Amino acid sequence: MEYLNVLAAAAASWVFGAFWYMALSKPWMKAANIPMTPEGKPDGNGSPLPFVLSAITMVIVAGFMRHMFAT
Repeated sequence: MEYLNVLAAAAASWVFGAFWYMALSKPWMKAANIPMTPEGKPDGNGSPLPFVLSAITMVIVAGFMRHMFAT
């Protein structure tokens, strides 16, 4: 059951981070002078690797927090 809690916490933090990024991405990209496509997306190859790595990191962080703060 503890593994399910860790996965739920990781998924919740990953989704929160996605919404946070979507809300703040446009002003940040404008301030950082990141090249944009005509559709308003950042110019690049659109690799899913950053999303996969962040999801793995969220699972690791949630697991460490469960290990450190579980009673």
